[in-house]
Amino acid sequence: AGINAADQEFGTNTKLVGSKALNMEGMLQEMETAIATEADGIITAGVFSTPEMYEVIEKAERMGIPVVILDSDLPESTRSAYVGTDNYEAGIASGEAIAEAAGGGARIGVVVSELTAANQQERLDGLYSVVERSPDMQVVEVLECHSNYLEIAEKLSLLLQEHPEVDTLCFLEGRAGSCFGGILEKRTASGRKLTVIAFDASEATLEYVDSGLYYSTIVQKQYEEGYKAVETLYHIVQGTPQSEAVYTDVLSIKAENLDSLKKASDEGLVWHYY
Repeated sequence: AGINAADQEFGTNTKLVGSKALNMEGMLQEMETAIATEADGIITAGVFSTPEMYEVIEKAERMGIPVVILDSDLPESTRSAYVGTDNYEAGIASGEAIAEAAGGGARIGVVVSELTAANQQERLDGLYSVVERSPDMQVVEVLECHSNYLEIAEKLSLLLQEHPEVDTLCFLEGRAGSCFGGILEKRTASGRKLTVIAFDASEATLEYVDSGLYYSTIVQKQYEEGYKAVETLYHIVQGTPQSEAVYTDVLSIKAENLDSLKKASDEGLVWHYY
């Protein structure tokens, strides 16, 4: 929606291309297509820190097609700019929410998508920076669940079974918050209390926050990310120097400030899936 608004503001025309699951091969192929069709620029998420991704970014830049990275940076690539969350600070926000909810004492299970993803590692580092300052806080286990609903449900259920001391769950990616609430409702009904700090603002996650099942969720300003990505790319194409990193804020959303979060509409957006 932010990209769409920026298109209207700057007279640009952004084609939205994506997949419904993490798919590096498809992403690389679509970036090659963008290069072959001589796009003016490319915006993509830096979820794959691989030689193949670095090569296609370098190829685009070499051919005069600037690449702006969203959400997770690839600073070692030749990309023109990064727009998105300071993921280290997002991890700190998650840790501070845990400390606030638990009064400093917590045994934590953490969910990430891919440990090799820069944004996930940066969020973990930020979380650990808070945990290390609090002697009564401990990360018991980090689960890599590949943003897969079934894997998240299975691994979290096993974690809670094998580690009865875990009293806090911290999700550093968005899918876990959407899918785990139903399972948590059953476990809460059986008498086990768990504090949950989720990530991102899916409809299901916000409902669980509103009901009190989740303590809070750390929300990225994704509309702003999309808008600023187009704005930054537009100015780069026009030859105007831009900052190499444009950081957007995160918000800690709880039931009492849920009304402050405005949900952007995706009405009228056309996606091309691979």
